[in-house]
Amino acid sequence: MVRNYRKIIVDNYLNNVYMNSSIITEENIDKLLMSPKYSDALKDIFFEFKNHLSGRCELGLWEIPKYEKIIKKHLRDINKDYIYQYITLSPDHNLRCIPYTEDNIKLLAEWCKKWFNDKRYTFYQYVVECGKNEDSPHLHIHCLIRLKHKKQGKNHSRDLKKFWAKYFPNSQLIGNDYYSKNVSGQYFYDKQQYFIDSEKGDHENFRDLGIAGSSE
Repeated sequence: MVRNYRKIIVDNYLNNVYMNSSIITEENIDKLLMSPKYSDALKDIFFEFKNHLSGRCELGLWEIPKYEKIIKKHLRDINKDYIYQYITLSPDHNLRCIPYTEDNIKLLAEWCKKWFNDKRYTFYQYVVECGKNEDSPHLHIHCLIRLKHKKQGKNHSRDLKKFWAKYFPNSQLIGNDYYSKNVSGQYFYDKQQYFIDSEKGDHENFRDLGIAGSSE
């Protein structure tokens, strides 16, 4: 029984390593350490795990899931103070679908590199996808952003669509082609996991285009 229980812990840990790596970073742990809302005992836990990530100390395999659970819980809480936008840029599949060519895939990569930057956002994460149906590919982008200045919000979609049209004049973003939703707290991390193709389930893409980026 003990052996089986330990195997389950190890398997679960290995399956979640990549998932947690996008959340439990030294930068995010610093947010917890700088917050006045946590006790010294909790900050000792945060600091110890930060040292583990940096290689200054090494935790036991059985300890790591416990530390990660505690840190994820409080990161979800602290991120309630921040509002992010989860945006999908997806030209209509039937009317304005971007032709699935290597040139267009390179154009999408170029567009992302030029659009997503630290001057525009305090945080950004994006991924370019091709859809799950290999017989009918659908190039689109998912991104998670936090605007650098509140005043940008009024014209953000307009400016993005205008810049998009320079690259894809026949596949412009009209109506629901630009879908935006505010997220925070738990939902922020849920959306981050959606950027991991193996976590998509039925929505997994038929090909990993290898085009992704973030501000971190």
